[in-house]
Amino acid sequence: MLKILKLLLLTSGVGTSSVLSLESKIVEVIGSQDSIQNNEVIKEPFYVIDAPSLRDENVTVDRYPNSLVYKTKVEQFISIKDLQLDHMTDYWFDSSLELSFTNIIERDSNGNSISTFASNPNMSNETFDFKVSLDKRQKEKTIEKEYSYHDKWNDTFIYTKLNLKFEKIYTEKSEGLLITGIVVEEILKDSKMFFDNNTQQYIGKITKGGMVLKEVKTKFSSRKNAFKDKEEIFYTHNTKSNRNYSYSRRDLEVKLIYDEEFYKFLNIQKNIYHSVNLKTVYSKDLFDNKDYVGTVDVFERDKVIVKNLKVVFKNENVNEDNDSIYLNYESKSKNLALNHDKIKYYISKNYKIKEEEIFFDNDDLENSNSIKKFNSEKSAVFKYTYEKPKGGILTFYVSVQHSIKKLDGYINFSNWSDIKFVSTEKNYILDNFKITSESKPVGEELKFKDFKVSNESLTLKNNNVSELFIINAEEFRKIKIKSSNNLEVNFEKNNILKIRANAFGSGFIELDSIDAKSKKIINVFVDREEGYYELEKNNLEISRGEVGEIEINSSYLDQIILINRDKNLNAKIVENKIKVKSSSVGSYEIEVMSNITKHSEKIFIEVTENASSINLEKSVSIIQKQTTQEVKINNFEQMDPSEITLETSSNDLIATIIDNKIIYFAKTNGDFEITVKYKNEESRIKIKVFDEIQEKKLDYENKKIAFEKDSFEIIHLDENTLIEQEDDMLVFSLKPNSNKCYFEVINEKGEKLKITINKEKDIEKEQTENKEDKKTSKKLALVLIPITFGISIALFFILKSVYKKSENKNKSLN
Repeated sequence: MLKILKLLLLTSGVGTSSVLSLESKIVEVIGSQDSIQNNEVIKEPFYVIDAPSLRDENVTVDRYPNSLVYKTKVEQFISIKDLQLDHMTDYWFDSSLELSFTNIIERDSNGNSISTFASNPNMSNETFDFKVSLDKRQKEKTIEKEYSYHDKWNDTFIYTKLNLKFEKIYTEKSEGLLITGIVVEEILKDSKMFFDNNTQQYIGKITKGGMVLKEVKTKFSSRKNAFKDKEEIFYTHNTKSNRNYSYSRRDLEVKLIYDEEFYKFLNIQKNIYHSVNLKTVYSKDLFDNKDYVGTVDVFERDKVIVKNLKVVFKNENVNEDNDSIYLNYESKSKNLALNHDKIKYYISKNYKIKEEEIFFDNDDLENSNSIKKFNSEKSAVFKYTYEKPKGGILTFYVSVQHSIKKLDGYINFSNWSDIKFVSTEKNYILDNFKITSESKPVGEELKFKDFKVSNESLTLKNNNVSELFIINAEEFRKIKIKSSNNLEVNFEKNNILKIRANAFGSGFIELDSIDAKSKKIINVFVDREEGYYELEKNNLEISRGEVGEIEINSSYLDQIILINRDKNLNAKIVENKIKVKSSSVGSYEIEVMSNITKHSEKIFIEVTENASSINLEKSVSIIQKQTTQEVKINNFEQMDPSEITLETSSNDLIATIIDNKIIYFAKTNGDFEITVKYKNEESRIKIKVFDEIQEKKLDYENKKIAFEKDSFEIIHLDENTLIEQEDDMLVFSLKPNSNKCYFEVINEKGEKLKITINKEKDIEKEQTENKEDKKTSKKLALVLIPITFGISIALFFILKSVYKKSENKNKSLN
């Protein structure tokens, strides 16, 4: 069993009414070992297990002549967060738990009756309470609770029996408390009182509230200072009043609905569809400036958006003045004493005042007149007084109306001996509690120990993987692993830590567990891998014509390659910096790669317009002598033409500006230069002049052809030509998936090169084609041999005949 438990822990991640106190508490008791801390944490979540509705499928109702019996199947999960203990999840398995419940309910005092008179208000009442305790590592406990009381306000006797199982749930991310079982409640009508069975069939049924988890207490051990408590989460509403005792539940709901800060706390945007349901309100003493604590659900239309939120209603100060509260009451009996009993019972229960401290002065003139009216079955106002503990008189003015049908005679309430429940034979006041079953604690008390590892420190190369063994891993409840950002650590089977280094520098691995004497720190140094480099940044923004720089951090600079595929961008590595310049506005990217690791990174470059820069169409021009050429100024429209000047390096070169073009003419051969000046900027055009531009056609197969960047001029490019920059060279090649490309350039020798690059031939295909050609040649040879031989013989005889004729002619001449 213990082995199974350990496996579960490793895989799942574990490990009388109470007085209201708004501050959570943690008590530290130092044990026999200085390094061990015994903790006691107390929280007051005010979580409500709602009383069931008659519409709930888990509720059945049995009807009897004088009573209703409700049977409710309970299945309620309370998460560790709802318990306000989510900060001690690690200790959940090894902690004890004490739960204090109070049943705070409001019952229907009117049923479904429709009366022309004022109806009696529903009364909030605290009935029974009980506590359930689970020891450390104890999974479940089943209890039985019986309670009965006489509800004088509703003329009923109530019997309640709970059979509930409380089970701690340890599943990772689902820690909490599961409550299951059956609740039986019987509501027995007082047979001496008047009931209209047709209209008041559900009188006494619960309308609000339920079983409130008022306090949670837990105890557990930890390493000293390893556990830190946290404050409870609840909302505080200041009523800005010193008479909170006069507010009904509905009054407090309205205050919350119109509280803007309440919605800010919930982080929701208030709208007209929001409503608040205040399920319970509790205070130990209403007249001693004690805060009220309530539990609310927030709705948007019919949807619950916030459930079981604890709300504290604060008083301004103690009310020491005389004050009054107005109530309504409908009398069903002519017995004045019985009516006094019911009214005092209501005031006592609803306002937490002892009945003997509520006074009705018969000699008071107002009361004397009201008694006469009451006896005449006229509307009357009874006046009851209560002397508040801190001073001042609180007067209850009770407006008494008369029921249409009243009991004849002076009948009193039934006694316990007069009634008989259907669901129990116990016709007397009950308040019993017992444990019916419980599981035994499993496992052992926490034993604190040190981590044992295979290495106390590690050194590894970046991007490499290493392993570390936790020798005694199975001895711990659950091991938590933290590491520095330059390490990736995974816990694998057989107690192995798999460690991957992903950045240079010092790092660490931290091992911890709730039963560790201390955290274990393994220092790790990540060394740079061979061929490593690091860029200062991966984005660069420069103005056109300006030089931008990005620093390279590497000991292998000679193995760093810069790949530039854009002819309009000049990029090169100078010492430990990448220097970038462009004469064209736009977005570019270059790639940096290590020749050793093949690791590459892209640099994104944004070139923006420079208001004072000069953007020329080209910077090199190779021309023929005594021809007119031109270079376009690309950003001419953004420039002030009056500030543009030209300078030539020789009188043999004539240059001028016409519109947006620089026009120039060379008289002689040679190397020249035009300097274009604009404001504080200069740009140069290198010009080479030859007597004649010679043309050459060049054909290549899948070859890369490179030119120094400033040594040639591009005349023509087709769409299949790819240009890449490598250092100071521009490299021309065939684009992928293309069969042929064509481009024209004039080089520094004055040669116009018309270059075609073809895709490399398929050798196998060519060999096959050659074999077919050879076969065809052999066949043709066999056919042509006899034909050729015949023609040769005929030609021989013709030539011989011509020769003889010529010889005879020569003889006749002689």
